[in-house]
Amino acid sequence: MSKLPDNVVSEMWLRGSKLGLRWTVVFFVVTGVIYLLIGLLGWSGAGRALCAMCAGPVIGTLVIFVGWKSRHR
Repeated sequence: MSKLPDNVVSEMWLRGSKLGLRWTVVFFVVTGVIYLLIGLLGWSGAGRALCAMCAGPVIGTLVIFVGWKSRHR
């Protein structure tokens, strides 16, 4: 039988904070990649930044969902 941690609540907070940090990293990386790719296509200025800020979290969420779905079939 597995041993429960001494403080279950602190264990949950630790796991939750690690998950949140991973999600944040995914969102920032995807947004940065989109920003760079749009720059290669010739976009510049505010339109480039706004498009990356809108599309980055959406695509990041899809990446997270696909990863979660592949583990929980």
